Amino acid sequence: MILKKQEALLQLKTFLKENFIFDDAVANELDVGTDLIGEGIVDSFGILSLIDFLEQKFEVKFEDEEIVPENLGSLDSICAFLAGKGKILSSIGSSGPASPDGHIAAA
Repeated sequence: MILKKQEALLQLKTFLKENFIFDDAVANELDVGTDLIGEGIVDSFGILSLIDFLEQKFEVKFEDEEIVPENLGSLDSICAFLAGKGKILSSIGSSGPASPDGHIAAA
């Protein structure tokens, strides 16, 4: 099943909020460009959990060389990776949950 980017973003944000972000203020500030690793939202063990989630939810397989910050560093880079694998549509569209400033509607 191929999802729209906005649906994938909501699922990703929900996963992050349920597993890594326990402060609503931080969750509300999360946008598509937030550096998940640099901001300390996801650590090295969290990356493994994130990969497991992505592989199960989006039916995608990560090769060792694909486990890099360029593919997992932000919601936007994760969506670009998934779009490259043909698992999501790459455009958000005008009615999606992301606002013009990049913030995502709360899940």
